Amino acid sequence: MLALAVGCLLSAGSAGPAAAMVANLTPASVAATAFATLTLANSLLGLAPGPAVTGALADRFGLLGALCIVPLVAVAATLVFLVGRHWYERDLLRLAGLTTKAEAEHPTEVPS
Repeated sequence: MLALAVGCLLSAGSAGPAAAMVANLTPASVAATAFATLTLANSLLGLAPGPAVTGALADRFGLLGALCIVPLVAVAATLVFLVGRHWYERDLLRLAGLTTKAEAEHPTEVPS
């Protein structure tokens, strides 16, 4: 049950940051396409196959076993978010036309 609780917490906590990253790192001209792609990926990778995969695991390992295994996907997704976090600030600076954190703190020109 602890694995299920942790997996639910991590899974629910990923929707907001994913949408925020898409909003912040996507130019306005393609924002609608980026959000549509995010929604499609969320549906195809998680929402649609989730019940079928859980059912298949429950058939093989029993319901309790499946509910212990399925949250591990959320843990893996959290690890991917942590890896993405490493490059997030750099990408924001790149989009702002700045190259370093020091340049962002003391810009020589005001970005337009």
